[in-house]
Amino acid sequence: MKDFDLLLFIAKKSGLYGKLESSTIRISREFGMTQQSISRKLSELKDKGMIKRYSSPSGVSVVLDRKGREFLQDRYRQMSSLFGRKSTAIKGKVIRGMGESRYYMNQKKYQDQFRKKLGFRAYPGTVNVTIDKDEAAGFMSALEPVHIAGFTTEERSFGAIKAYKIRFNSRQAAIIVPERTRYSRDVIEVIAPVNMRITPGTTVRLSI
Repeated sequence: MKDFDLLLFIAKKSGLYGKLESSTIRISREFGMTQQSISRKLSELKDKGMIKRYSSPSGVSVVLDRKGREFLQDRYRQMSSLFGRKSTAIKGKVIRGMGESRYYMNQKKYQDQFRKKLGFRAYPGTVNVTIDKDEAAGFMSALEPVHIAGFTTEERSFGAIKAYKIRFNSRQAAIIVPERTRYSRDVIEVIAPVNMRITPGTTVRLSI
């Protein structure tokens, strides 16, 4: 985990000057990491002067310190200059997938998280869309990532996923970015509560 990830998490939960009342157990669940890793990272940020950390009845109380706020503000300026104009809608063309997504999307532990965090159970399969990678970056910079935790079964392990809620041809859907994706940056995978049944080569619209 990088400093930015945890600092951004704190800022989202409590603002730049607010206090986050939580516990290392709850924070570790948010990130899909061990409690020990989160506790160690909080200690590192405290030693760097980026946060202030105290014990509290709920477990831990955390606030951003000056260096932490400045770090996030600097990162914001960098990202703003990089992406500049954010897109609220983009177009791409559907392509044939590798045929493996049905198996992965059918996993109960993924589906339970989709229902809870995205608001729908995903049809077992994905729609694969090829798109200009710069346009995709501008579009996704305006979206809030949703963490889908990885898990392990008796047969194998399944990696974490970042999901982004969107509208796909005006329908409820989400872009997914698997931790172990085989696709390049100009191909995105989309899940939806129903089978989209879209012919490869069809132009589609993704919007916020």
